[in-house]
Amino acid sequence: MTAPFAAPGSTDELAAAKARHPAGRLLTARSGPLSRFAEVVALLTGPWRVSDPVGFATAMTTDPSVAGHPVTELSADAVSDELVAVLAGAAQRSKLALWWVSGSAAGHLHVEARAEAAAGREGPEVFVVAHLVEPSGSAGRQAVPADHSWVVVVVGDGSGGVAHVARATLACPRRPCCCPAPITSARFPLAALRARLVTPALEAEEASSPHTAAVLALPHRG
Repeated sequence: MTAPFAAPGSTDELAAAKARHPAGRLLTARSGPLSRFAEVVALLTGPWRVSDPVGFATAMTTDPSVAGHPVTELSADAVSDELVAVLAGAAQRSKLALWWVSGSAAGHLHVEARAEAAAGREGPEVFVVAHLVEPSGSAGRQAVPADHSWVVVVVGDGSGGVAHVARATLACPRRPCCCPAPITSARFPLAALRARLVTPALEAEEASSPHTAAVLALPHRG
């Protein structure tokens, strides 16, 4: 597999890139035994995320279960109204904490994002991890990379457990031959969620923000 752009050259640069990666930043320092929901978050934000990006991306996009929980494919017809409502609400959560890191390649911005919100009046506990590829106006339009944009959402059950794990391929360079589109009822909330995750990185790209950092090498899916 090829990478959309090279990993940092030196050991120090690689360590710095890993430190900046959103997977390495927990929302809060947790003490004592973890809830089942927190265990899933810890698994998806631990060394696996940054040390095995190829294996992680493959698992997030193709495995029938994630962290031991069955995955709901948002391209399927049997998506509950409850889950669609949570997805719609997640994009609007006022206390949705967001971490992201990005880098440019082949005229596109590659963004790694994660977001987390505690249970409250706006909805259940939610964790989101995503890999997003967006055209970059500043770099000049080139051939679209064979890289998918995807998102995985973990929804809490209100008692420290996991009620749903859902995923969708948000963009596919060869759709419909490769990946089915998300169902119509899920498209609007997914579009809003994608915008919430990627907008800060796009704004930083336009402003040449110093907060934008190189993403660790991730695979193209050919």
